[in-house]
Amino acid sequence: MKALSKDECKKKASEFLKGNVKEVHVTSDGQVFYNKNLATNHKDKRNLTLYSFPEVEEKEKVVVLTIAQLTEQIATITDKAVLEQMATSEKEGQNRTGALKAIEERISKITE
Repeated sequence: MKALSKDECKKKASEFLKGNVKEVHVTSDGQVFYNKNLATNHKDKRNLTLYSFPEVEEKEKVVVLTIAQLTEQIATITDKAVLEQMATSEKEGQNRTGALKAIEERISKITE
């Protein structure tokens, strides 16, 4: 069996980080544990890698807007710093040309 990468384990963990669950542990064979001691025992017996994941950070709970929704939302924003942060987030996230263009146009409009 192929060992899972940290990103693959993180994806698996995100499926279990719901409700009151604050942390899960995933071994490189794809087993998910709520109890770190059990996860460590499993890892040690099979010579695996163990990854622990806290609950999903707020920045990962981003709502993705369509470009039309984004354009509508930014029409009321007059703070250049906020718009620049939105552009940075877009570049680091989906990096959509249309979204970046809409943000840049809004920045140009408020700085005229």
